[in-house]
Parts: sequence; C-alpha cells; structure tokens
Amino acid sequence: MNRFSKKYGFDEKVSKEIIEDFPEWTRVALLQILEDLLYIDMDSRYSSENRPLGIKKMHKDFSSITRIEMDQDDYDSWLCQERLFEHLKSTPWYYVYDFIELVSKELKLNEINYLFEDEKLKEFGFNSFQKKINDLFKEDNVVWRLNEKGEISRNIPEVLLKTVTTAENELEDKFEPARNHYKKAIKYIFSIPIDSENGIKEIVSAIESIGRTIYPKTSTLGQVIKELKKESEFPKLLVDVIDKIYIFSNATPSIRHGGTSHSNLKIEDAEFVFYTGVSLIRYLMKLDKIKNNT
Repeated sequence: MNRFSKKYGFDEKVSKEIIEDFPEWTRVALLQILEDLLYIDMDSRYSSENRPLGIKKMHKDFSSITRIEMDQDDYDSWLCQERLFEHLKSTPWYYVYDFIELVSKELKLNEINYLFEDEKLKEFGFNSFQKKINDLFKEDNVVWRLNEKGEISRNIPEVLLKTVTTAENELEDKFEPARNHYKKAIKYIFSIPIDSENGIKEIVSAIESIGRTIYPKTSTLGQVIKELKKESEFPKLLVDVIDKIYIFSNATPSIRHGGTSHSNLKIEDAEFVFYTGVSLIRYLMKLDKIKNNT
C-alpha cells in the first residue's frame, strides 16, 4: 500500500533502502505475520488447529542457528510464544533472515498435509507467506525478497527481471559455460553476503566466455574485443562499451587481479556492471545468430 506518510516522505523509518539491517518496525510486522501460523506444540492440552508451525520446535531450530541455549521458560506453554518473539526482537539482523528461510522450509514441508484442503493451503502454504513477506519488504523499503525456493535474495527490479531471466534461459548449448559464470554473478550480487568484486568478475567472465565461444581462437576478452572491432556487424562504439567494462574490471583492485588496496566498490557499482553485462550478453548472442544465419 502506498501510504500517505511514505509517499510524501514523512515516514522516516522507510525513507532509505534497507540492506544490512532488519529494523524494529519490520520485526514487529513480521511477528504479526507469524502469529497466524503458530500453535503451541509439545502439549496435549492444545490443538494445532491445522496450523503448520509448532512454537517450541521453531524456537529450538532457531536457537540452533543462533547458538543460544533454550531455558525452561522457552518450553513453557504459557510463555513460549512470547519467548520466541523476544528472541526474534533482540537477535542480530542477519539471523532474522535465517528465521524467515527456516519458516519457508517448514511451510514447504508441511504443504503435503493440505493436499486436499485448498483453503488451508491458501492460508498456511508457502506462497501465502512469501507474498506477505515480500509485501512487507517492499513496504518497508527492504532490498531483499523471498524467492520461490524459500531463500532470501536481493530484489531485482521488475523492469529488469524479465531480461535477467531470459538471458539465463538462453545461455545453453554452446554458451552453457557462460551460464555458470552468470549464475555465480547473480549469487554474489543478489544474495547475502553481497560480494561486489566477485559479482563483477563473474559477469565479465560470462561475457568473455561467450566471446571466446564466438571466436574460438581467442584466449582473453581483450582478444575477443579486437576481433569484434574487425566485424562490420558490430558498431565500433558499442564494442567500446565492452572494452570499457573490461578495462574497469582489470583496473579495479580485487576484481580480476589481486590488489594491494581495497576496491571501495559499492553495490550500486556492481549492479550497474551486472545489468550492463546482461544486455551485452544478449546482444552478442543475437548478433552471433544473425552472423551465422541461425
């Protein structure tokens, strides 16, 4: 919902992108989502009401992640939900994302119990949880999203998502080696922890792999660029874009060569190179098809 306070910049809590954090106000909303999924387990006096997540079990599994030993109150049926919520409120931000992935895993496993209960599946299934979490992240300007696998990954803007997905799907057959670099680039840039240097290295390596496939006698992206400049099908100024990306990746410390200083790269730098790289990958593959009449 595009609230008045957010739309006109009055809500300071969501005025900037949230990357390495899980703020208090977002945690409060998360707990509200969880309330409808939890039941008091390990106690015959309470019915699950077909809800999927036992509070004590979830807390035990979460405590294994955070390496915090549970105490007697954590297993008390009167206090167990409060204790779990206190743990989620006070734990470091990155563990909250771990907990969301833990919930996702449990919901997916539990869906078999609702095979013949469509309404229960809609209410307690993973897809419903995923939508609520992603709506919350979008509302609070959190850059992360819960993907179809139940894993937290960095959000790809909708306007670019189709292009990114199409590029990955097209990297097959002779371009399959480039696909491996491409998938690594996505992981480094859009998953926790973010690794801008390796993300750039892998997307440039994907471009290099495609270029070397088109020109089998080449062994580096620099040699590929020289071949591209000889081709009339490739406008020189567009080839210069590939050249500049190549120069940038070679000149910046810790990307393609070991450095003696920090690169100081920002995630925005990595995203720019990645999206530019995606466009170059699709461009090279299409021109290869035109050149070979395929």
